[in-house]
Amino acid sequence: MTPSPRISVVVPNWNGRDLIDRCLESVRAQTIRDLEIIVVDNGSADGSAEHLRRHHPDVRLVALAVNQGFAGGVNAGVAAARGEFVALLNNDAWAAPDWLERLTARLASEPVAGACAPKIYRAEGSQPTGRLDSTGELYSIWGLPFPRGRDELDRGQYDDAKAVFAVSGAASVYRSALFAAVGPFDDDFFAYFEDVDLSFRAQLAGFSVLYEPSAVVYHRVGASSGGGMTPFGRYHFVKNSWFLFLKDVPAPLACRYLPRFLFLQVGLFWGSVRLGLLGAHVRALLRVVVSAPAMLSRRRRIQREAVRSHHEIDRMLVRELPPGIRRGRRLTKRLSAGRTAS
Repeated sequence: MTPSPRISVVVPNWNGRDLIDRCLESVRAQTIRDLEIIVVDNGSADGSAEHLRRHHPDVRLVALAVNQGFAGGVNAGVAAARGEFVALLNNDAWAAPDWLERLTARLASEPVAGACAPKIYRAEGSQPTGRLDSTGELYSIWGLPFPRGRDELDRGQYDDAKAVFAVSGAASVYRSALFAAVGPFDDDFFAYFEDVDLSFRAQLAGFSVLYEPSAVVYHRVGASSGGGMTPFGRYHFVKNSWFLFLKDVPAPLACRYLPRFLFLQVGLFWGSVRLGLLGAHVRALLRVVVSAPAMLSRRRRIQREAVRSHHEIDRMLVRELPPGIRRGRRLTKRLSAGRTAS
């Protein structure tokens, strides 16, 4: 019997034939050799599966008939994984050669740690920009998660290895034991915030979540999903912000921060009106209503099994609004001032 590899690298792919070669080359160049590579093709229509079979025969291909989103695709890869650690890497990202070595060493040094995030830089085309994409994910008392440091020029301000609230699913490493303890990604999220949901559940279950700045990844943000403020993005952004709050926020904190959450949701609604995305926003709210019984059922199980107190969770939350929302508020104030002056 073939021994199990130490690390399983899962790469979700959807119509990424032109992206995935560099991603897989960076995995093969890792300083750790005891690994397997699993690519989950999410019903691509661009010949990705055939390309992988022809040019990457060493890869374990899990071919899905239809697109099951990031969450569903990654779950199929995790189910096929045999390693002690499961690493996720977007098909539009590539990693430095010691990415896996650095992250797994950090996890091995802290037995209660369930996941570890690298320093992720933004890339344009094939070139790094020097600007950050994520140094771990944060969750705000306003009910929205956001990447720490996104769009900031890296000046070493995030060079301290520390605990963070959540890891980015674009390029992080998880213990397999974490999935066994808290379950897989939530398929109903499909895309966006599913990584924060998993980390939130891990925090409640007593796992710590880490950030290791010496592990580096480059990410062409939005290259695989289209990016931008699209109806697809708005739908899942709004829907999943509600799912996160309904499922994961402990009751005392949900009561305390519900007014902020609702205030922000009203702002997002009017933002959708201004952006011409009202239809997507309304569809998201209808989905929330339909899915609320299932989310509340999951909430009861998650909160019943939680070992961390709401006081501990509260200390992990940030008090400020996400940067994009803050910029939007400043822009609205400037526009209002301009109209008043005229």
